[in-house]
Amino acid sequence: MRSSRYKYSTINPVARAYIQDIFSKLPNGDPGNFNVFFPIRSIFNARQELLKIDHRFSERFNFSIRWINDTIPTEEPGGLFTSSPVPLVPQTRTNAPGRSVTARFTRTISPRFYNEGGYAWSYGAISSRPIGLIGQDQSPNIKVANMPFPVTLERVPSLSISGFSGITGYGPYENFNINQNYFDNFTAILGKHTLKTGITLNLYRKQENHLTGLNAGSFSFLTTPRPTGTSIANQAWANFLLGNVATFQQASNDLTPDLRQNQWEGYLQDDWRIKSNLTLNLGVRFSYFPSVDDKNNLLTNFDPAKYDPARAPQINPVNGNIIPNTGDLLNGIIINNQNSPYGERVLANPGVKWAPRIGFAWDPFKDQKTAIRGGYGISYDSVLVGIYQQVVGQNPPFVNNIAINNTRLDNPTAGVVSISAAPRNLRFVPSPFRIPYTQQWSLDVQRQMRRFVIMVGYYGSKGTHLLGLQDQNSLRPGVAQQAGLLNENGHVNSANLPRLNALRPYRGFQYINGVNTDYNSNYHSLQVGAQRYFSGSSSLRIAYTWSKALTDSPSDRSTAPQNVYCRACEYSRATFDRTHVFTASYYHVLPYFRQSKGLVKYALAGWQVSGITTLNTGLPQRITSALGVDWAGLGTVGGSAAPIRPDMVSDPNQGAPRDRFQFFNTASFQAVPNGETRLGNAPATFVIGPGINIWNVSMFKNFRWEKGRTAQLRIESFNTFNHTNWASVGTGLGNTNFGQVISTRDPRRLQFGLKLGF
Repeated sequence: MRSSRYKYSTINPVARAYIQDIFSKLPNGDPGNFNVFFPIRSIFNARQELLKIDHRFSERFNFSIRWINDTIPTEEPGGLFTSSPVPLVPQTRTNAPGRSVTARFTRTISPRFYNEGGYAWSYGAISSRPIGLIGQDQSPNIKVANMPFPVTLERVPSLSISGFSGITGYGPYENFNINQNYFDNFTAILGKHTLKTGITLNLYRKQENHLTGLNAGSFSFLTTPRPTGTSIANQAWANFLLGNVATFQQASNDLTPDLRQNQWEGYLQDDWRIKSNLTLNLGVRFSYFPSVDDKNNLLTNFDPAKYDPARAPQINPVNGNIIPNTGDLLNGIIINNQNSPYGERVLANPGVKWAPRIGFAWDPFKDQKTAIRGGYGISYDSVLVGIYQQVVGQNPPFVNNIAINNTRLDNPTAGVVSISAAPRNLRFVPSPFRIPYTQQWSLDVQRQMRRFVIMVGYYGSKGTHLLGLQDQNSLRPGVAQQAGLLNENGHVNSANLPRLNALRPYRGFQYINGVNTDYNSNYHSLQVGAQRYFSGSSSLRIAYTWSKALTDSPSDRSTAPQNVYCRACEYSRATFDRTHVFTASYYHVLPYFRQSKGLVKYALAGWQVSGITTLNTGLPQRITSALGVDWAGLGTVGGSAAPIRPDMVSDPNQGAPRDRFQFFNTASFQAVPNGETRLGNAPATFVIGPGINIWNVSMFKNFRWEKGRTAQLRIESFNTFNHTNWASVGTGLGNTNFGQVISTRDPRRLQFGLKLGF
């Protein structure tokens, strides 16, 4: 194939259709380098309607209802969640509507008894459709016959042609949730006691499709045989024209779970005024957060208690693949309303949780100028629903992905079906599931001195059973070494990684990533605040926090521990921990031109200035390895959620120019030496990232006319002094941007506004 010129009759009919409907409509590029420069336009609009009705039936009974309707229509030239660079192809039209109705009543039964209740309904969604050339309605001539599975997504198959940007898209996408909340609160005043009790019921529903995204199909094209002097791009394009497909892939269907969760909470609280200067707050709250169920019966989970090693497939020790016709490929997988021991759910309900709390407020000098406050309480957290969607989108048996090699563009089933014998990757939600909870405590003192108020306090918390990601099918340190499966350097890379499948705790699967509720955190802080009021309504407020947050959970969903068998090894500063946080807010009425007259006074007098200054130290950074080597032989290189950390040989916060080319000392991190089989010794967090120095200042003036007409002119500046605030740095050893600043916060922005009142 020395020439890419072919007679029209030799071009594959589906390739002709792609040329007719897509390629012929693309803008012309530079013939020298084939790059395309094409202006694109994003559309972002927003509209909100609000209606509220308040009605007093009597002095003791009031009712209100509020209705809100939001629409946010947008168009994305690169496609929703895609950001494809090919113009006119991936474009999507999206709307994110939001609607809510809230009805509330209040009833004063007597001077000592009060009742409040109501109902709230809310709806939020993201609805997106492809409107670019990737859509079936925009490319009606592209019809691929004999697809292995019916296509339910309104897109033509994607193309991956080496040397070219891919022809791809996203959608249709429907993601919505409905939330209903019933609530009632009752208050009784009995002597020195103010008793409050209430109950709330929350009904939640969520649906989202496009969990796999491959139902429309995808073609990639051969780049061989390639004659001398022919580029890979030319050869791939030639095979596209001829319809010679390297691989066709398709998912069997586009799953849409219908997730439901009903939650109950109630409380009882007593505000007991023991003395005129001492109040004690006692309370308890109960929470019942059952696990999620799916009305479409697509919900699965990997339950270690249901995994039977005797039914595990056998693994080929040479290539790490499953030996055909051995074992149960669904070993340990449970499905709601099928084989799940929990019926319509895949987790046992955690039961009712009780959360006590106590607090006090004391005025020791009875002068209403000093207050000493303290308290302790426990609160339970409802877990996000998205982790259940992830298991639906990845686990067998509902989605089957087919790959067909050496096939035809006009007949993808004509090739050789590639049945992967590699163990599958799974997602899981924790079983047993333990509800995360937080203990919080505080003690502070506040003192007023004329126009000056100062506050000093200690605040702390401890999180227990927190969510954290982990790969529960990684190997224990030393197992691969004892089995003799390491390479000549004593490590694991992509070449010998599959052989570790025979040693994994749950044989028959590779990575089993998911969230677990095994993690903990603690937080301690000194917080100081002051307020100063000046004449003419001017004021100054400052707040300073010196704190430290420690945790063994890298994050709730994105990063797992390096070694799941030693979560204590992850104990370090949390990635949201800022040691020093300073904030100042100020308001001042400018005194100038007050004595002037006429137009000068009208235009220049009475201007007011307000602002907020934020000065924060940087966040801890997690340094990981991008070298593709698993030095400890845990089997986590590749698709595992567990990161791999290098060695740290010196303090990375010292000895660096701290500019955008090298923010920290990159020489402080090195690969584990060859011949040493162990984890890297770098702590989970140690490098301190960029801080924040932002001043936001605004000026405004109010104008008044007769008959109550007013106007306000505002001039607002964000990052007033245009200070460069670096946002993030490259943290992957082996990447070209390692140690470099890779993003910044917003530059200075000016905003002008005019508000009219009449």
